[in-house]
Amino acid sequence: MLPRLLISVAGASVITSAMLLGMNQIAQRFKERDPMQYFQISSFTPAPESRRPKPLPPPAVPPELPQIDYSDRRGARVPLSAPSVDPDRLAAPPLVPEPSAAPDAR
Repeated sequence: MLPRLLISVAGASVITSAMLLGMNQIAQRFKERDPMQYFQISSFTPAPESRRPKPLPPPAVPPELPQIDYSDRRGARVPLSAPSVDPDRLAAPPLVPEPSAAPDAR
């Protein structure tokens, strides 16, 4: 475990020092550049001829939605029958179960 810890600390320090030195080189290069390059326009988009943006077009009128006729023209009825309910199944179970009447096998 100790060798892994030492290797990770050494690797982290090498990466950190390399990044610091690399950033130092990048900063030196930026200092040596012409100051006007900081304000250079990189992507130029020409404005329209009227110098004003054109307004968005008004929204189009939506098309008429199809309508479904739900009225029953034939007068057909769906047959509906009431389900049969067994009253014995509706009774609540007893709170204390009754002992079973099993024969003694002594």
